[in-house]
Amino acid sequence: MINEFEIGAVRFFNELGRETIIDEISWLVSYIPFMVAFVIGVLLMVYLNDFLRKTKDKEKGKWKAVFLAVIVALLLHGLVTNLLIKEIGGGFVGIRERPYVIYLDVISIGERFTDSSFPSGHMASSAAFLTVIGYFYARGKEKYLVIWGIMATGLIMAFSRLHNGMHYPSDVLFGALFGLVYGWVGVKVSKRIVGGVKE
Repeated sequence: MINEFEIGAVRFFNELGRETIIDEISWLVSYIPFMVAFVIGVLLMVYLNDFLRKTKDKEKGKWKAVFLAVIVALLLHGLVTNLLIKEIGGGFVGIRERPYVIYLDVISIGERFTDSSFPSGHMASSAAFLTVIGYFYARGKEKYLVIWGIMATGLIMAFSRLHNGMHYPSDVLFGALFGLVYGWVGVKVSKRIVGGVKE
């Protein structure tokens, strides 16, 4: 059951910046090939940052831990969010229809997903990835730059999912919470397997 606050928030963000460049940016942010390219780009920077370090630097080799943590976190996301909750769970209890499907005044932007609205898979995968990056890099001289970058990326994705008419606020919130858990598990598994990574 959708309450008035949730649909009111969807309508507000869906109308905010409609038919402006915000539509194009919001579409791009949620475009899966762009998301994949973004993740690959960040991981490439992680590797190059490690590669350019001095041989005896204690943090050399961190990229292996980061890569493994991201892989584990995103595999968890695929298994839990997409398979268990959306596919299997949706088959048993029914799916939560997306806002643009139920409310004719909500305009869809980008790909028209028809699976369950709950939780936001885009938000879960983004939060999982950002949690891993934050864990390994939100420290030292670049601490605040990394933190601000992570917060901005997360908020942009959250806005995009609402603006695109694909999700309710609770979908986005729970997607972010699931993603935090996936990222945390990814880090724990990675540290146990790779080990010896200076934090």
